[in-house]
Amino acid sequence: MRQNKVTKIQYTKTREGVTLVEKTERTIIPTVIPENINAIDVTELDDEHQQEMSELYEEYAAYMNTHLKLAFSFENWLSHSKSVEYSPNWRTFRPDQTEEIA
Repeated sequence: MRQNKVTKIQYTKTREGVTLVEKTERTIIPTVIPENINAIDVTELDDEHQQEMSELYEEYAAYMNTHLKLAFSFENWLSHSKSVEYSPNWRTFRPDQTEEIA
């Protein structure tokens, strides 16, 4: 699966891992593909400094989220620069329930 490329998938959605809710074939454009865990390794810091780093990053993340909400959205970009008259249908697909179809 490649980011930003049209991809056909089979998606199986379950409730609490048991009850089948949805099994569909979809055509998607993956905008985020999780592969690795990005993290700050704080192993070498003592507990106090680990907690401080956590709080500082939490504050930074809140600032960035606020900033990004005010940024120019994909929908705005489409309407202003590409004259597209339809909107993207945003959905989240769990990787463990998604299989790429060749």
